This record gives sequence, structure tokens and C-alpha cells, in this order.
Amino acid sequence: MNILERIQSCLPALTNSERKVAEYIILAPIDVVRFPSEYLAQRSGGSRGAIIRLCQKLGYKGYSEFKYDMSKYMTAQSTPAADPASHTFDGQSLDCTGGCTVLDRYCRHIMEMSHLAGSSQLKELARAVRKSANVITLGQYHTGYSAMQLAFRLNRHSISSHCVTDPSIMDNYGCIVTKEDTAVIMSISGNPSYIPVCQAFKKRDTKVFLVTMTAKTPLGKYVDSLILLPCITLSTNTSFLDDQPVFFIFTELLLEEVRAQRVLP
Repeated sequence: MNILERIQSCLPALTNSERKVAEYIILAPIDVVRFPSEYLAQRSGGSRGAIIRLCQKLGYKGYSEFKYDMSKYMTAQSTPAADPASHTFDGQSLDCTGGCTVLDRYCRHIMEMSHLAGSSQLKELARAVRKSANVITLGQYHTGYSAMQLAFRLNRHSISSHCVTDPSIMDNYGCIVTKEDTAVIMSISGNPSYIPVCQAFKKRDTKVFLVTMTAKTPLGKYVDSLILLPCITLSTNTSFLDDQPVFFIFTELLLEEVRAQRVLP
């Protein structure tokens, strides 16, 4: 019995809070590997205490031990099948055990973004970025790296940008941004914890854009525009791939649109 089957089998014996956590883990096991217990509690609607109790009922000392075991399970599940897809390059057949399979998965998801190139949503964000005094990029946990990359690339193109990954500093920015600024939130889940930040930004007439992989998020009601990206980790429970390359490619799409608008008469 694997780790997810064990969680499923113990559902009847769990409290309501523990069950919320368990059911969320069954749906998105990759989040256990990628995020701390605080995030998991917030996303599942449970609590840190419920997470610890669930881990103990599964036979672990705590969340760290459970997380380690889940990581091993997810890694094993992501191992390519014994009969990989056939590919050719320069007339030669390639054995795609591992590398090519990973590339295929990324390529499929990246190509799902082709509709964004030249889209009204991308054009709107590019216009806001070009006209802004400052672009504030926001991200927490894993997507903090995506926010940093976006700010870095914008600065390289002579567009003033500041990255914020600390929630307390985000609160401070809510007091100093202006209508001349633009905020870009990068969040896989559309984390509702950004709602107070968005409300503070809106009071100061700052435009807020959300780049996310979750269509139905409460945060969507508090932003000017939601841009939806494909999510690799939610497309299958057995994938051990990472969502950040999708965010990075989106950044390049945005910069290309900014460049195109600059050269227009």
C-alpha cells in the first residue's frame, strides 16, 4: 500500500480538520514536497495541528518525516515508463528514457500558452508595465523565484521593478504605491492571503494583475486582470516536474509584447 492509499484508507478515522488536510493531499500530493505545513494548512482549510496529528496517525513522528517519505514516493512515481516514446533526431532513433520524456511534458504545457501571445490580456499587462513608474512583482514560497525573475528581466530592459516576497513588506508597499505603479502577483494557487494586499493597492488606484494556474480562486475578484497559465503539477499526480519554467516562459512572452509595443509607431 503506497502513501496515498494509506491516507485514503484512514479517512473514516479522521476528524473533520484532519480529513480536510488528507483529502487535499490526495488531490495535490506535490504540495507536500514543495511547501511548508503552514501553506498546506491554509490551502486545505485545516490547521497545522491537524497536519501533525494526521502524520502521526500515518505512523510518522512529524511533518518533516512525512514530507521526506512523500518526496521519495513522488520521485518514484515520476520515473519514465519502460517503453518510452520513439523520437528521431537527424535521422537517428533516440532512446527517450528520462530526458526526452521530461522535455515532451514541458513542451506540451508551454505550447498551451501559445494563445497568450498577442492576446488582449498580455497586451493590457504590457501597456501597464510600459507606462508604470514602478512594477511591483509579488510572490511567496516557490513562486517568489518567479517574481524575482520577472523583476530582474524587467530591470534588464530598463523598466523599474521591485520584487517583494515577504508578506510584511507587502503590507508596507500597500501604503506607498501610487496610481502610477503596477503590481503583478505570481501565484500557482491564487493564494487568498494576497486579498488584503490587493485591497490596499486598490485603495491607492494601483492596477493589480494576477498570473496564476488556478482559474477559480477568490483572489480573482480583487485584481484587475487574471492571466491563467497551464499547471504541470496538477495535470497528473505522478509528475515530479516543476511549474516555474512555465512562469519563466510567460515572462519572456510579456517582454516580447513590451518590445513589440515599443517599436510600434
